[in-house]
Amino acid sequence: MRKLILCLAIVVATISLSAQRGNSRSVSSLNFIGNHSFNHRQLKEQVKLKPSSFLLFSRVDFDRRLLKLDAITIKNFYYSNGFLETVVHDSFSVNDSEVDIFFMIDEGKQFYLNSVTITGLQSFKEKEILSLLGLKLNRPYNPVLINMNLALVDEAFQEKGKLFTQIDINQKIQDSVKLILEIKQEKNGQKILFLNLKKCLM
Repeated sequence: MRKLILCLAIVVATISLSAQRGNSRSVSSLNFIGNHSFNHRQLKEQVKLKPSSFLLFSRVDFDRRLLKLDAITIKNFYYSNGFLETVVHDSFSVNDSEVDIFFMIDEGKQFYLNSVTITGLQSFKEKEILSLLGLKLNRPYNPVLINMNLALVDEAFQEKGKLFTQIDINQKIQDSVKLILEIKQEKNGQKILFLNLKKCLM
């Protein structure tokens, strides 16, 4: 009796899943247009919507919200590799129950970190702060990584007993990027370590 109930439950679940998928659309193809610096495989790794593979349960139904999020993710990927002016447009075409996805990419210029000037630094050497923030000269500028590594700078100052520290970062963007880091150590007040990115387009 229990086996019969279990079999019926499986059949009902299968029918229900099939009915739900009857109104959904799968991704048939994923197309990137205008990408010159990164290949199809590299960009495909950044998105959620993609054709299903041979693996079980790998199918992702098409969703317009996911499409918009994927476009933002691609832009952020370019942004983290120094392409600060990249524009990504998304579109799709429907053929019965399948959808073809297109991302039109205008990469723009890739910016490199040219110089870093640090003022007010007392507790550390410049190269230590640069290493903590992941800043490397003559490499693609990555402001995303700076924000991610800010916690490491926070911990480093705390270990030195500097609990009230403020960091302002001014970024001047021309043909390359020049950074100015202003470090202020407060004697009183609450802990206020933060990163303030100021963009100066010249």
